[in-house]
Amino acid sequence: MEYVYKAEVTINEDKALSDGVKLAGLYAAIDDCFKEDKIYKEVNDKLITYYTNDKEKNGMISACVLSLYDSPMRPYLASLVWYNKLLDNVEDVLEVLKSEK
Repeated sequence: MEYVYKAEVTINEDKALSDGVKLAGLYAAIDDCFKEDKIYKEVNDKLITYYTNDKEKNGMISACVLSLYDSPMRPYLASLVWYNKLLDNVEDVLEVLKSEK
């Protein structure tokens, strides 16, 4: 997978299931957020990766990442990482935003 901008999401399925959340609905809601032309999806076990090489789509990936953080889905996010190769930047969004609050 070649990318310039990328977001990785992992769900804490055990927590979601113990809270009565339907996994299919949770995964569909995350997919809907990233559903955009030129944003691609790859799944490897439980790690979901959304990526693009289109500079204009970087803002959409960033908006989706922040939207997930601020959503009711946050308690079920095991990881949420944003990558920007142009800036050589990797951010563990859950950790960074938690430390800023």
